Amino acid sequence: MSGKAKRTTKAVSPSKNPPYIRMVFEAISATHHAGKGVSRQKIAAYIKANWDNIAEGAHFNAALRHALKDGIDRGVLVQGETIQRWKITDLGRKERGEQKLSKKYDIDEEEKKEKKAKAAKKKAADKKKKEAAASKAKKKKESASSSKKKKESKSSSSAKRASKKTTASARSKKPVKKVSTQKATRKSPRKTARKTRS
Repeated sequence: MSGKAKRTTKAVSPSKNPPYIRMVFEAISATHHAGKGVSRQKIAAYIKANWDNIAEGAHFNAALRHALKDGIDRGVLVQGETIQRWKITDLGRKERGEQKLSKKYDIDEEEKKEKKAKAAKKKAADKKKKEAAASKAKKKKESASSSKKKKESKSSSSAKRASKKTTASARSKKPVKKVSTQKATRKSPRKTARKTRS
């Protein structure tokens, strides 16, 4: 034994490529197609030219076919002018912009999320509307109660003033003693008779 340690070399793994659907996104985005969509042949050629360690033959064709079908099913791709051309949708652009390569969007799930968000928004708006109506009704009730109290207070004050006036009027109108005319008539004949006697 030489006593020397065996030198082991660590195998360098080939550069990891992004998922096929991401490569498809890049191929379509980089290829000018005037809205008609990019053909499968051009997408394949772009992928092979820009990424290393791409599978060849049947494996590559199967992987690309699966990526295109998956893209159509999830709504991130749509067919172009013909069934052999593909375009990216807005959802596909959103997925392409994601930093996380494994992130995938599905149009059905997105629609469900959108419906759920709309329902939640509507529920919140209805709740706000009900609260506003309840608050308005409460204020109206408080206002009516306050108005009623003021009216009752005013009526009570008016009644008190009227009562005071009646009392004052009753006090000012004291009964006047009337001199009986009969007494005066009776006294005058006596005076006349006395005068006659003298």
